[in-house]
Amino acid sequence: MTETDVTENVEDGGMDILDVKEAAQYLKCSTSKIYGQVKRGIIPYVRNEGNIIFRKLDLFHWLGTMRKGFLFGDENELQEAG
Repeated sequence: MTETDVTENVEDGGMDILDVKEAAQYLKCSTSKIYGQVKRGIIPYVRNEGNIIFRKLDLFHWLGTMRKGFLFGDENELQEAG
């Protein structure tokens, strides 16, 4: 998926919003890894009436800040680029 694919959806007035399960599928990781990153404040998310949701565009840009090969660390958690 390219940035154009992601941004076209936003420009068309529809914004892809993902729940935790969908975000895990998009990032190809487990939901527990997503929850761990939410708890640490590392992954971009918002709360909507108590639900954790993600904008696909935010996740796309967040992935772009990761160093190649360092998305998953030794603790099996998503890691911030350093």
